[in-house]
Amino acid sequence: MNPLYKIKLIRDLPLKRDDIFDFLSQYSPNVQPVNPYGVTSPEQYSHMSTSAESNKPNKHVNLLRADETKYLELYSKEQFEDLLCNEHKCQFPNLMENQKEISRHLRASIIDWLFEVGTKLNIDDKSVIFQAINLMDRYYDRQETSMPYKDLQLTAVTSLFVSSKNLEVEPLDLSTCCKTLCFSKYSKIQFLKKECEIRKATQYENEAPSVLDFMMFYMRMVKFFV
Repeated sequence: MNPLYKIKLIRDLPLKRDDIFDFLSQYSPNVQPVNPYGVTSPEQYSHMSTSAESNKPNKHVNLLRADETKYLELYSKEQFEDLLCNEHKCQFPNLMENQKEISRHLRASIIDWLFEVGTKLNIDDKSVIFQAINLMDRYYDRQETSMPYKDLQLTAVTSLFVSSKNLEVEPLDLSTCCKTLCFSKYSKIQFLKKECEIRKATQYENEAPSVLDFMMFYMRMVKFFV
């Protein structure tokens, strides 16, 4: 790697760290962007990055709320143990190997599409998307026969529909899934039938820890000990 390029990466590191906190803050209202170097004035911060954005003054924020700090003091160990005990629900050593028509590439494409759908439908809680992906993966992992590739969109949208009902106060309605997301490609009866299949395949266990859950727990613990 070019040494000058390395220097540029190091010089821009503070800004990139702020970008990471900005990225995390959209997943949880408790995680807010912070300045990792504790610099408050633009003059102090300007020498750390060549970007004009880094010259903006940083607002002072608390790393954790008082009630969240108290919760971590009392239950952080139990919460972590619960994540570990249920981690097997999101582990799939042979993911999609039992599906001849649905490849991992198609799975990755439908996941990208689900995140786009979440943005267009203003789904602020990204846990909804992660739970939908987990439901979809568990459904296909427990299928004994290969499913047609045309089934992928129906399964993905139905998983999003189920996840939305589990986690959101105002969940997606069936008409939105049928008409807006799938352009009436599938009927409401097909969605309801697929929902029954997904719930049976997952043994009616809706929630499972995701990468997002682990990441947010680690971020809170880091902030707790800082």
